[in-house]
Amino acid sequence: MAEKRDQRWRFLEILGVCLALASVSSPGANAQNWEFSSGDDGSFFVGYVRWIAGRGVTLICGERSPQGMSPYTTGNLEPDITPPGILRLNIDASLLAPPQRYDARRSDVLIGAGASGFRLPPLQWNELFNVWETDLGAADPFFAALTAAPSIDLYTDAGKIALGAAGFAGAYQQLDGYCRSMFAQIGKPWGAAAAVAPPSGAMKQAAEASIQQGCNGPAQREAGYLLTGDIDGDGQEDAVVDWARLRCQTGIARPFCGAALCSVDIFLTRAFPSRGMAETILAIGARLVPLDNGNDGLITGGSLSNCQFPPRNPCEFLHYWNGSALVAAP
Repeated sequence: MAEKRDQRWRFLEILGVCLALASVSSPGANAQNWEFSSGDDGSFFVGYVRWIAGRGVTLICGERSPQGMSPYTTGNLEPDITPPGILRLNIDASLLAPPQRYDARRSDVLIGAGASGFRLPPLQWNELFNVWETDLGAADPFFAALTAAPSIDLYTDAGKIALGAAGFAGAYQQLDGYCRSMFAQIGKPWGAAAAVAPPSGAMKQAAEASIQQGCNGPAQREAGYLLTGDIDGDGQEDAVVDWARLRCQTGIARPFCGAALCSVDIFLTRAFPSRGMAETILAIGARLVPLDNGNDGLITGGSLSNCQFPPRNPCEFLHYWNGSALVAAP
Protein backbone atom coordinates (compact mmCIF):
# COMPACT_ATOMS: atom_id res chain seq x y z
CA MET A 1 0.00 0.00 0.00
CA ALA A 2 2.84 2.37 0.86
CA GLU A 3 4.51 1.45 -2.45
CA LYS A 4 1.37 2.40 -4.42
CA ARG A 5 1.13 5.70 -2.57
CA ASP A 6 4.79 6.45 -3.24
CA GLN A 7 4.42 5.61 -6.94
CA ARG A 8 1.53 8.02 -7.26
CA TRP A 9 3.34 10.90 -5.59
CA ARG A 10 6.56 10.09 -7.44
CA PHE A 11 4.66 10.60 -10.70
CA LEU A 12 3.42 13.98 -9.46
CA GLU A 13 6.84 15.00 -8.21
CA ILE A 14 8.53 14.16 -11.54
CA LEU A 15 5.98 16.29 -13.37
CA GLY A 16 6.54 19.09 -10.86
CA VAL A 17 10.33 18.95 -11.27
CA CYS A 18 10.02 19.10 -15.07
CA LEU A 19 7.73 22.12 -14.86
CA ALA A 20 10.03 23.83 -12.38
CA LEU A 21 13.11 23.30 -14.56
CA ALA A 22 11.26 24.61 -17.60
CA SER A 23 10.32 27.80 -15.77
CA VAL A 24 13.67 28.67 -14.17
CA SER A 25 14.36 31.43 -16.69
CA SER A 26 10.83 32.87 -16.63
CA PRO A 27 10.52 36.10 -14.63
CA GLY A 28 8.07 35.81 -11.79
CA ALA A 29 7.72 32.02 -12.07
CA ASN A 30 8.46 31.54 -8.39
CA ALA A 31 5.48 33.72 -7.49
CA GLN A 32 3.04 31.06 -8.69
CA ASN A 33 1.18 29.06 -6.05
CA TRP A 34 -0.56 26.57 -8.37
CA GLU A 35 0.36 24.54 -11.44
CA PHE A 36 -1.36 22.25 -13.93
CA SER A 37 0.06 18.93 -15.08
CA SER A 38 -1.27 15.89 -16.91
CA GLY A 39 -0.29 12.42 -18.00
CA ASP A 40 -1.53 9.52 -20.14
CA ASP A 41 0.33 6.22 -19.88
CA GLY A 42 -1.91 4.45 -22.38
CA SER A 43 -4.13 2.77 -19.81
CA PHE A 44 -5.38 5.81 -17.86
CA PHE A 45 -5.16 9.56 -18.24
CA VAL A 46 -5.07 12.07 -15.40
CA GLY A 47 -5.07 15.85 -15.03
CA TYR A 48 -3.97 17.77 -11.92
CA VAL A 49 -4.04 21.24 -10.46
CA ARG A 50 -1.57 21.13 -7.60
CA TRP A 51 -0.52 23.51 -4.87
CA ILE A 52 3.17 24.08 -5.66
CA ALA A 53 4.28 24.30 -2.03
CA GLY A 54 3.99 20.52 -1.69
CA ARG A 55 1.72 17.56 -2.11
CA GLY A 56 -0.78 19.36 0.09
CA VAL A 57 -3.81 20.17 -2.10
CA THR A 58 -4.64 18.63 -5.48
CA LEU A 59 -7.64 18.74 -7.85
CA ILE A 60 -7.86 15.68 -10.09
CA CYS A 61 -9.79 14.30 -13.06
CA GLY A 62 -9.02 10.95 -14.65
CA GLU A 63 -10.39 7.95 -16.52
CA ARG A 64 -9.48 5.20 -18.99
CA SER A 65 -7.08 6.32 -21.72
CA PRO A 66 -8.32 6.64 -25.30
CA GLN A 67 -5.38 4.37 -26.20
CA GLY A 68 -7.08 1.48 -24.39
CA MET A 69 -3.96 -0.29 -23.13
CA SER A 70 -4.30 -2.84 -20.32
CA PRO A 71 -3.31 -1.57 -16.86
CA TYR A 72 -1.20 -4.72 -16.53
CA THR A 73 0.87 -3.58 -19.48
CA THR A 74 1.58 -0.18 -17.93
CA GLY A 75 1.58 -1.27 -14.27
CA ASN A 76 -0.93 1.45 -13.39
CA LEU A 77 -3.18 -0.57 -11.09
CA GLU A 78 -4.30 2.24 -8.77
CA PRO A 79 -5.46 5.01 -11.13
CA ASP A 80 -7.43 8.13 -10.30
CA ILE A 81 -10.89 7.65 -11.85
CA THR A 82 -13.52 10.37 -11.60
CA PRO A 83 -17.03 10.70 -13.10
CA PRO A 84 -17.60 13.21 -15.94
CA GLY A 85 -18.00 16.73 -14.58
CA ILE A 86 -16.43 15.86 -11.23
CA LEU A 87 -13.10 16.97 -9.76
CA ARG A 88 -11.66 15.05 -6.84
CA LEU A 89 -10.08 17.19 -4.14
CA ASN A 90 -7.20 15.60 -2.22
CA ILE A 91 -5.72 17.16 0.91
CA ASP A 92 -2.56 15.42 2.03
CA ALA A 93 -1.84 14.21 5.55
CA SER A 94 1.02 16.74 5.67
CA LEU A 95 -1.69 19.43 5.98
CA LEU A 96 -4.50 17.51 7.70
CA ALA A 97 -3.32 14.91 10.16
CA PRO A 98 -4.34 11.29 9.45
CA PRO A 99 -7.13 9.85 11.59
CA GLN A 100 -7.04 7.05 14.10
CA ARG A 101 -9.63 5.07 12.11
CA TYR A 102 -9.20 4.11 8.46
CA ASP A 103 -12.91 4.76 7.75
CA ALA A 104 -12.89 8.26 9.28
CA ARG A 105 -14.69 11.28 7.85
CA ARG A 106 -14.46 14.96 8.77
CA SER A 107 -16.66 17.99 8.07
CA ASP A 108 -14.64 20.83 9.60
CA VAL A 109 -12.76 21.92 6.47
CA LEU A 110 -13.46 25.27 4.76
CA ILE A 111 -11.84 26.98 1.79
CA GLY A 112 -11.54 30.74 1.95
CA ALA A 113 -11.78 32.59 -1.39
CA GLY A 114 -10.91 36.16 -0.54
CA ALA A 115 -13.63 37.40 1.83
CA SER A 116 -15.90 34.38 1.08
CA GLY A 117 -15.80 31.01 2.74
CA PHE A 118 -17.00 27.63 1.46
CA ARG A 119 -17.47 24.60 3.69
CA LEU A 120 -16.39 21.46 1.84
CA PRO A 121 -18.58 18.35 1.74
CA PRO A 122 -17.48 15.66 4.21
CA LEU A 123 -13.98 14.40 3.44
CA GLN A 124 -13.29 10.65 3.51
CA TRP A 125 -9.89 9.32 4.56
CA ASN A 126 -8.21 7.39 1.71
CA GLU A 127 -5.75 5.07 3.40
CA LEU A 128 -4.25 3.94 0.10
CA PHE A 129 -2.93 7.38 -0.88
CA ASN A 130 -2.72 8.90 2.63
CA VAL A 131 -5.07 11.78 1.76
CA TRP A 132 -8.43 13.22 2.73
CA GLU A 133 -10.68 13.42 -0.32
CA THR A 134 -14.08 14.57 -1.56
CA ASP A 135 -15.73 14.99 -4.96
CA LEU A 136 -16.86 18.40 -6.23
CA GLY A 137 -18.87 19.34 -9.30
CA ALA A 138 -16.66 21.21 -11.77
CA ALA A 139 -19.54 23.60 -12.47
CA ASP A 140 -19.94 24.46 -8.78
CA PRO A 141 -19.87 28.26 -8.12
CA PHE A 142 -17.13 27.44 -5.62
CA PHE A 143 -14.60 27.19 -8.47
CA ALA A 144 -15.73 30.44 -10.09
CA ALA A 145 -15.13 32.15 -6.75
CA LEU A 146 -11.68 30.58 -6.42
CA THR A 147 -10.55 31.69 -9.88
CA ALA A 148 -11.50 35.30 -9.08
CA ALA A 149 -10.23 35.37 -5.48
CA PRO A 150 -7.20 37.47 -4.44
CA SER A 151 -6.33 34.84 -1.82
CA ILE A 152 -7.06 31.17 -1.12
CA ASP A 153 -6.86 29.75 2.38
CA LEU A 154 -7.59 26.43 4.04
CA TYR A 155 -9.41 26.51 7.39
CA THR A 156 -9.96 23.69 9.88
CA ASP A 157 -10.75 23.51 13.56
CA ALA A 158 -6.98 23.64 14.07
CA GLY A 159 -6.54 26.99 12.29
CA LYS A 160 -5.71 28.57 8.94
CA ILE A 161 -3.24 27.59 6.20
CA ALA A 162 -2.54 30.25 3.55
CA LEU A 163 -2.38 28.59 0.12
CA GLY A 164 -2.18 31.70 -2.06
CA ALA A 165 -4.13 32.38 -5.26
CA ALA A 166 -1.37 33.15 -7.79
CA GLY A 167 -1.69 30.91 -10.80
CA PHE A 168 -4.87 29.14 -9.74
CA ALA A 169 -7.16 30.68 -12.38
CA GLY A 170 -4.85 29.74 -15.25
CA ALA A 171 -4.16 26.25 -13.91
CA TYR A 172 -7.85 25.58 -13.35
CA GLN A 173 -8.66 26.75 -16.89
CA GLN A 174 -6.05 24.31 -18.25
CA LEU A 175 -7.47 21.47 -16.14
CA ASP A 176 -11.01 22.19 -17.28
CA GLY A 177 -9.97 22.17 -20.94
CA TYR A 178 -7.94 18.99 -20.54
CA CYS A 179 -10.72 17.12 -18.71
CA ARG A 180 -13.32 18.13 -21.30
CA SER A 181 -11.08 17.04 -24.17
CA MET A 182 -10.05 13.68 -22.72
CA PHE A 183 -13.51 12.69 -21.52
CA ALA A 184 -14.93 13.58 -24.95
CA GLN A 185 -12.36 11.28 -26.58
CA ILE A 186 -13.64 8.30 -24.58
CA GLY A 187 -17.29 9.13 -25.29
CA LYS A 188 -18.15 10.67 -21.92
CA PRO A 189 -18.98 14.34 -22.46
CA TRP A 190 -17.83 16.62 -19.66
CA GLY A 191 -20.65 18.21 -17.69
CA ALA A 192 -22.87 17.40 -14.77
CA ALA A 193 -22.45 13.84 -13.53
CA ALA A 194 -25.06 11.47 -14.88
CA ALA A 195 -28.18 11.31 -12.76
CA VAL A 196 -28.96 7.97 -11.16
CA ALA A 197 -32.21 6.55 -12.48
CA PRO A 198 -34.54 5.03 -9.90
CA PRO A 199 -34.45 1.23 -9.96
CA SER A 200 -37.13 -0.67 -11.81
CA GLY A 201 -37.47 -4.40 -12.21
CA ALA A 202 -36.70 -7.14 -9.71
CA MET A 203 -32.99 -7.47 -10.51
CA LYS A 204 -32.39 -3.71 -10.46
CA GLN A 205 -34.07 -3.52 -7.09
CA ALA A 206 -32.02 -6.45 -5.81
CA ALA A 207 -28.85 -4.79 -7.11
CA GLU A 208 -29.65 -1.45 -5.47
CA ALA A 209 -30.48 -3.21 -2.21
CA SER A 210 -27.12 -5.00 -2.31
CA ILE A 211 -25.33 -1.65 -2.75
CA GLN A 212 -27.15 -0.20 0.24
CA GLN A 213 -26.28 -3.27 2.30
CA GLY A 214 -22.66 -3.46 1.10
CA CYS A 215 -22.04 0.20 1.94
CA ASN A 216 -24.13 0.10 5.11
CA GLY A 217 -25.64 3.35 3.83
CA PRO A 218 -25.57 5.64 0.78
CA ALA A 219 -23.03 5.51 -2.05
CA GLN A 220 -21.76 7.82 -4.76
CA ARG A 221 -22.45 6.28 -8.17
CA GLU A 222 -20.43 6.77 -11.34
CA ALA A 223 -21.80 6.23 -14.82
CA GLY A 224 -21.73 2.51 -15.64
CA TYR A 225 -22.05 1.29 -12.05
CA LEU A 226 -25.23 -0.62 -12.99
CA LEU A 227 -25.58 -2.47 -16.31
CA THR A 228 -28.82 -4.09 -17.48
CA GLY A 229 -29.61 -6.59 -20.22
CA ASP A 230 -30.94 -10.08 -20.88
CA ILE A 231 -27.99 -12.29 -20.01
CA ASP A 232 -29.83 -15.56 -19.26
CA GLY A 233 -32.19 -15.41 -22.23
CA ASP A 234 -35.53 -15.48 -20.42
CA GLY A 235 -36.72 -12.14 -21.82
CA GLN A 236 -36.41 -10.41 -18.43
CA GLU A 237 -33.94 -7.75 -17.38
CA ASP A 238 -30.81 -8.88 -15.54
CA ALA A 239 -28.47 -6.50 -13.67
CA VAL A 240 -24.71 -6.19 -13.16
CA VAL A 241 -23.10 -4.07 -10.42
CA ASP A 242 -19.51 -2.87 -10.93
CA TRP A 243 -18.15 -1.99 -7.49
CA ALA A 244 -15.23 -0.10 -9.07
CA ARG A 245 -17.73 2.65 -9.93
CA LEU A 246 -19.19 2.95 -6.44
CA ARG A 247 -17.85 4.88 -3.45
CA CYS A 248 -19.49 4.22 -0.10
CA GLN A 249 -20.17 7.37 1.91
CA THR A 250 -19.91 5.61 5.27
CA GLY A 251 -17.23 3.17 6.37
CA ILE A 252 -14.72 1.93 3.80
CA ALA A 253 -14.98 3.86 0.52
CA ARG A 254 -14.45 0.79 -1.70
CA PRO A 255 -15.21 -2.26 0.46
CA PHE A 256 -15.24 -4.77 -2.42
CA CYS A 257 -12.05 -3.68 -4.20
CA GLY A 258 -8.54 -4.96 -3.68
CA ALA A 259 -5.24 -3.59 -4.93
CA ALA A 260 -6.30 -4.09 -8.56
CA LEU A 261 -9.58 -6.00 -8.89
CA CYS A 262 -13.10 -5.15 -7.77
CA SER A 263 -16.20 -7.30 -7.38
CA VAL A 264 -18.65 -7.45 -10.28
CA ASP A 265 -22.00 -8.79 -9.02
CA ILE A 266 -24.38 -10.40 -11.52
CA PHE A 267 -28.11 -10.63 -10.74
CA LEU A 268 -29.86 -13.10 -13.08
CA THR A 269 -33.62 -13.70 -13.02
CA ARG A 270 -33.06 -17.42 -13.66
CA ALA A 271 -30.56 -17.85 -10.83
CA PHE A 272 -31.05 -15.14 -8.21
CA PRO A 273 -34.52 -16.13 -6.87
CA SER A 274 -33.44 -19.70 -6.12
CA ARG A 275 -29.99 -18.90 -4.72
CA GLY A 276 -30.94 -15.64 -3.02
CA MET A 277 -27.57 -14.12 -3.89
CA ALA A 278 -25.70 -12.67 -6.85
CA GLU A 279 -22.82 -14.32 -8.64
CA THR A 280 -19.53 -12.46 -8.15
CA ILE A 281 -16.52 -12.13 -10.45
CA LEU A 282 -13.33 -10.26 -9.54
CA ALA A 283 -12.42 -8.04 -12.46
CA ILE A 284 -11.17 -4.72 -13.79
CA GLY A 285 -14.34 -3.23 -15.25
CA ALA A 286 -17.35 -4.82 -16.94
CA ARG A 287 -19.50 -4.29 -20.01
CA LEU A 288 -22.33 -6.07 -21.83
CA VAL A 289 -22.16 -7.12 -25.49
CA PRO A 290 -24.82 -8.67 -27.75
CA LEU A 291 -24.32 -12.34 -28.65
CA ASP A 292 -25.36 -14.23 -31.78
CA ASN A 293 -28.06 -16.14 -29.85
CA GLY A 294 -29.86 -12.91 -28.88
CA ASN A 295 -28.64 -12.88 -25.29
CA ASP A 296 -26.21 -10.40 -23.78
CA GLY A 297 -22.72 -11.51 -22.81
CA LEU A 298 -20.65 -10.06 -19.97
CA ILE A 299 -17.05 -9.02 -20.68
CA THR A 300 -14.73 -8.42 -17.72
CA GLY A 301 -11.11 -7.31 -17.50
CA GLY A 302 -8.82 -9.99 -16.10
CA SER A 303 -5.64 -10.14 -14.05
CA LEU A 304 -2.13 -10.45 -15.45
CA SER A 305 -1.70 -13.99 -14.14
CA ASN A 306 -4.82 -15.10 -16.00
CA CYS A 307 -3.73 -13.50 -19.27
CA GLN A 308 -0.10 -14.61 -19.53
CA PHE A 309 -0.53 -18.27 -20.49
CA PRO A 310 -1.85 -18.28 -23.13
CA PRO A 311 -1.36 -14.54 -23.70
CA ARG A 312 -4.48 -12.41 -24.14
CA ASN A 313 -4.48 -8.90 -25.54
CA PRO A 314 -6.67 -7.23 -24.48
CA CYS A 315 -6.83 -9.01 -21.13
CA GLU A 316 -10.58 -9.70 -21.16
CA PHE A 317 -12.95 -12.63 -20.63
CA LEU A 318 -16.42 -13.31 -22.02
CA HIS A 319 -19.08 -14.80 -19.70
CA TYR A 320 -22.31 -16.20 -21.14
CA TRP A 321 -25.38 -18.22 -20.11
CA ASN A 322 -25.04 -21.84 -21.29
CA GLY A 323 -28.63 -22.79 -20.49
CA SER A 324 -28.12 -23.61 -16.85
CA ALA A 325 -25.30 -21.40 -15.51
CA LEU A 326 -23.10 -18.40 -16.24
CA VAL A 327 -19.79 -19.69 -17.62
CA ALA A 328 -16.59 -18.20 -19.03
CA ALA A 329 -15.67 -18.77 -22.64
CA PRO A 330 -12.32 -20.56 -23.06
